[in-house]
Amino acid sequence: MTLFNLTSRRSRPRPDSDSELLASVAATGDTIAFETLVEKYSARVFALVVRVTGSAPDAEDITQEIMMQVYSRAASFTGGSAVGTWIFRIAYNMAIDHERRLASRRRRLGDETPLTAAEASLQTSGEDEADPRVDLLVEAMQALPPDDRALLTLYYYDSRPVAEIAEIMHLSQSNVKVRLMRLRRRLKEAITSGLTPQT
Repeated sequence: MTLFNLTSRRSRPRPDSDSELLASVAATGDTIAFETLVEKYSARVFALVVRVTGSAPDAEDITQEIMMQVYSRAASFTGGSAVGTWIFRIAYNMAIDHERRLASRRRRLGDETPLTAAEASLQTSGEDEADPRVDLLVEAMQALPPDDRALLTLYYYDSRPVAEIAEIMHLSQSNVKVRLMRLRRRLKEAITSGLTPQT
């Protein structure tokens, strides 16, 4: 996936830290500093968005919008969190907003077509594809609200610590832990019940 066609990188020293890069973007609109941030974060942002939305084309468009928000809002970064956390918070908010608008539009149109985010989030290969538990997990994840899919993605796919997830999703750390526990139980029950023969 190619995002953004920016000015070619010139041979000159770059600031080392993300905060320095973002400060340079905020101060001068430095496209080279911005390109460095895009290269570092766009693929990871895309991975989160595609697992929340279930649509690669939508996720690509949203990722572009997210990174442009990073550029335009660079001056608003206060340093209260890591730059990466700040970027993921923007990504989470925009992905969830997209899903809420889509759900609202579907309700208005009477379209009950289920979301397919879990299919995009769960990459399988080889013998895993023949494992019935995979299909059950996909179905169970597909039934979750977008914010729960985001929580699972951040914790299990991106290995984000609980404290950072709490910042990204505007939750307390205890709330994140409780929701993870409930989601694990819910997914386990869905898989177990699906594998139990019906009598």
